[in-house]
Amino acid sequence: DAMAAVGMDRVRQYEFLDEATAAATAAAAPPPVMGGVAMTIAFGDELGPAIAVDPPGVRAARMQEEVQRRRSSTTPPPPPTLVQPASADIPSGRSPVTTVLSVRPMWSQEESSAGSANDRGELEYQCLSWGPKEVVLHTEATGLGGRPLASIATKRCAADAVYGPEDDQLPQAVAAALVSDCTSPGSESSEVAPVLCEAGAVAVMYGQTGSGKTHTAKRIQHDLVVEVFRRPGVGAVRLAYWELQAGGAVDLLDGRREVRLRDRAGRVTADARTEVAATADELQALVNIGVEHRSLRETQVHDQSSRSHALCVFEVLSASDASVPVFRVVVLDLAGAERGVETHHHDRDALAETRFINSSLSVLQTCVRCLRVGKRVPYRDSKLTMVLRDVLEGTSRVVWVSHLSPMASSAQHTRQTMQFVRSLREVSRAVPGKRPPIRWNRSEVQDWVKRLEDGKYAHLARWMEWADGATIKHEWRIDFVQRLAASGVAEDEAGFVFDAFHELLKAK
Repeated sequence: DAMAAVGMDRVRQYEFLDEATAAATAAAAPPPVMGGVAMTIAFGDELGPAIAVDPPGVRAARMQEEVQRRRSSTTPPPPPTLVQPASADIPSGRSPVTTVLSVRPMWSQEESSAGSANDRGELEYQCLSWGPKEVVLHTEATGLGGRPLASIATKRCAADAVYGPEDDQLPQAVAAALVSDCTSPGSESSEVAPVLCEAGAVAVMYGQTGSGKTHTAKRIQHDLVVEVFRRPGVGAVRLAYWELQAGGAVDLLDGRREVRLRDRAGRVTADARTEVAATADELQALVNIGVEHRSLRETQVHDQSSRSHALCVFEVLSASDASVPVFRVVVLDLAGAERGVETHHHDRDALAETRFINSSLSVLQTCVRCLRVGKRVPYRDSKLTMVLRDVLEGTSRVVWVSHLSPMASSAQHTRQTMQFVRSLREVSRAVPGKRPPIRWNRSEVQDWVKRLEDGKYAHLARWMEWADGATIKHEWRIDFVQRLAASGVAEDEAGFVFDAFHELLKAK
């Protein structure tokens, strides 16, 4: 009867031989780990008082009320502005990474379930608050063994800009930032291929599945079509649209034809079809074709979830010479990770997709951590990181848009995304001069070659785009010299650069 009075359906009973120990334990006993469990402390046959905990629904309602109170007590943030980080924060030889956090709106089913618990026992409430340059995650504090505590734990994440559910200017701001920063006319490269190149800009959509990445990517692509043709001197745009999936790469402009990935001087490209558009309407029609061929699948989180990493590559051609690309802009829509509990209803093909997505995103996180601490970066552990190498090494102008879901049931994904953003910001502000030469990326090696002997060997930099510090460190001298000699470089010059780098290694 006592159990029924407090709504408990299970009892945990502990018996002690010592009455004093039983009394002390009863006084200090923590609440149960899960709702619906009563804990009793017994000495002999005498039961002590039941210690109850609120059921999940009550706790979720209390959390929802407390987070709403905290949000309403703060001054509403002004509209965000997407600006490049201050030049003082960006070391020379690197392009900046602008980090953006985007909080998607609540779905109708989430609004109706806020303040309750889902079928997995997870609390459902809106757990995020934000300001112009910061997002705060509010979660239920837990003790040892996951025991819920009567307090709220907070986790903060800073960014260059934060866009809430009501801020619809994000796609236009990203498109304008990408196009305005792509000012590389007269590029020596005449190769036209869907590649993330040094003379270009990249927008990356990152976050868990169902957080709004593909929706944002579509709107950015639409605004890019408009922005590109507003620029003076633009004659046409060459478009490539392809995606990475578990089985390899497919061309979205050619009926999902399988294409090969090629590694050219350390850059990964796909042999994908390209189409040229002379007007904004023609370009938008081509983009729509690619969007229609995206790999989508219903998941437990979303009924139209993207299950591949898609790259939409805009190559802007000069009006005076259509064979010369003026600059490139890439919109990369990364597929979202899924937890094990979110894959119970997947078939074999869906599980293969999830394994590919989760493993490639895990390698991406590992690469960012290695860049942050100066360790060897395992780019070749995943096709995704091979494609993203120029992005991570700072040779492209990057706007990294991380998407967050507002509900507490996604708090684990939100924590991981916030931690990734923090690591990414540390990498983009890492000072190359404080790292040993063996940890230099390709951009830093080229900067060093250009400064070597007061610029005497600057002309060699263009032939060393493949070389980072670790590559030169582990390369045999004769192989290094022959590789540069095959490009027309004098052997004595190549040998001098090799020896100078190894002398630098010894000095460090």
